[in-house]
Amino acid sequence: MAEVAGALALLVCTGLLVGSFLHLRGVDPGFDPRNTLVAEVSLPQKKYVDPAQVQTFYQRLTASIEALPGVVSTGGVSVLPESDNFNQMMMDVEGRVFTHDETPNPDQYEVTPGYFRAFSIPLRAGRLFESGDDKEHAQVAILNETAARNLWPGQSPLGHKVRTGGNDGPWRTVVGVVGDVYQYGLDSQKTLQIYLPHSQNRISDMEMLVRFSGDPKSLRAGIRTSLAQLDPELPVNFLLMDQVLADSIAGRRFSMLVMAAFGACAMLLAAIGIYGVISYSVAQRTAEFGIRLALGAQGRHILGLVIGGGLGWIALGLLLGLGSGFALTRYLSSLLFGVSPRDPATYLASSFFLAAVALVASYVPARRATQVDPMVALRSE
Repeated sequence: MAEVAGALALLVCTGLLVGSFLHLRGVDPGFDPRNTLVAEVSLPQKKYVDPAQVQTFYQRLTASIEALPGVVSTGGVSVLPESDNFNQMMMDVEGRVFTHDETPNPDQYEVTPGYFRAFSIPLRAGRLFESGDDKEHAQVAILNETAARNLWPGQSPLGHKVRTGGNDGPWRTVVGVVGDVYQYGLDSQKTLQIYLPHSQNRISDMEMLVRFSGDPKSLRAGIRTSLAQLDPELPVNFLLMDQVLADSIAGRRFSMLVMAAFGACAMLLAAIGIYGVISYSVAQRTAEFGIRLALGAQGRHILGLVIGGGLGWIALGLLLGLGSGFALTRYLSSLLFGVSPRDPATYLASSFFLAAVALVASYVPARRATQVDPMVALRSE
């Protein structure tokens, strides 16, 4: 009974974590990570002092990478989504006054024109950045849907002006709205996000996204060659976006696997315990079964007698296990996503599964009881 209760409680926890992980895997991150190679490039500020140098370098690097075989599209971003990095900025909205607690604090990204296409981030309204969005032209910005909805509920943000960086920052006209991207993990809340053209806000460190078709190994060699032609002293680090996304949920995967291992061990111990108890009971009642068979009892009657006796204890163990699981899962709330700690389907599935295992463990010794030879059993008395 105790084994059944403990096993059920752990199975319920395992089921909830597995369900949560599956929900998490099904969340749309807001971009397409497939076949996307990330090249991390960092320009030393002592060497690249002039912002125009930085812009020229990344323009040439983008053109060189796009010319490589197998490259579908290329774009750069200052902060990689689903990474440990972020860049939150206080934002002012023209014509609006916010209290300190209400001031928008969006994630800010500096991107090249090809970024949205390389990452398959959908355009919802307006336009994307173009090559003409540089220092010599009007300052522009793109917002995500969450920012547009929160700052201009029921209205279009296009044509409105915003600025980041305090009073020293330039006012920028909102020219587009794009889909939301999860920055802090698939289980996080959607945040306000603002995109600035890299050519108007030149920074030295960029994550170059390269969507490819074919083998990424040869592509890495081509990117290294492109970098060496521009600056042979620059190091480069490569990542696959699929792996970045997988790493972002690694903690939940580990928790799920650990709980699944405990659940499997508990279920195995419960099955062994049930089998041992019923086997011992059958051995103690050998003479009784022999007499019953000698008096005309059928094998199915003996089978039902043994299994029926075990069913009561199994049912009691399941009830105690449901209560234990109900109490235990409240501590899992912080680990769950998309699944309630009181999810009925998980409780029912775990109960039915454990009950089936318990019945199988009961059936084996019960079946042996039906094969008792009445004469041998009576002589043993």
